[in-house]
Amino acid sequence: MNRITATGLAICAGLFLGPLAAEARGPGPDRPAFGDVDADADGRIMPAELAAFGAERRADRMDRADTNGDGVLTRAELRAASEARTARRVDGLIQRLDKDADGVLSKDELQAGPERRDTGARRARQFSRADSDGDGAIDAAEWDAAVARHSRGRR
Repeated sequence: MNRITATGLAICAGLFLGPLAAEARGPGPDRPAFGDVDADADGRIMPAELAAFGAERRADRMDRADTNGDGVLTRAELRAASEARTARRVDGLIQRLDKDADGVLSKDELQAGPERRDTGARRARQFSRADSDGDGAIDAAEWDAAVARHSRGRR
C-alpha cells in the first residue's frame, strides 16, 4: 500500500486541502458559541453578523501572528503562524481521514477524503441549511441543530 510521508501530507494539506478548514465548527476549541456570533443578542444571526464575526476572527489571528506587536507581519511571523496552523490542520486531517487509525494516510484514504469546494458558495449553502425556516436569519435553535449536524459529520 502506498503511504504518504509527513512532508508529502503537509504539502497536500497546504496546497490542496487547506481551504477545507471550517471557520466555525461548533462548541470546542476555537469554535464560536451562538452568543459570540449574535452580536446584537436578538436571538438571531444575520448574514452581516456572521461576516462581521469572521472579520473579527481574522483580525484576532493577525494580532496573534504579530508577535512583536508592531502592527505588521514580517515574513518570519507569517511563516511561524502558517507552520503552526498547518500543523493543526494536518493533525485534524489525519484524524478525519485515517480510517484505519494507523497514524498515516494511504493513497486510498487521501483520495476518499473531502473534495475541494468553493468557499463562498459553500458558506451560502451552509447558512441556507442552518436557516431551516428560511427567514434569512439563524436563531439559537437553528444554530444548535446545525452545530449538532456538523459535529456528527466530523466523527
